Amino acid sequence: MRLGIDEDAEMLTDGDKLRLAEHALVTILDDLEVTRRNLDEVILDEMIDICKIKLHISSHKFRFNLKTRKPITQD
Repeated sequence: MRLGIDEDAEMLTDGDKLRLAEHALVTILDDLEVTRRNLDEVILDEMIDICKIKLHISSHKFRFNLKTRKPITQD
């Protein structure tokens, strides 16, 4: 799993739960179920292949469970 946040964002964790401080944006790439990737084989300027990757892009109201790898829909 890969996480990307805004440069001025604050990411808070509480055990397995992740949440963002106000005015933040997070990108989560979940590669648990990826069936193909060629990142180790790619040479500069070549195309990459990644199949069955999950992408989550969410704002500061977003909550995410890091253990289950799923968004939290209720507080």
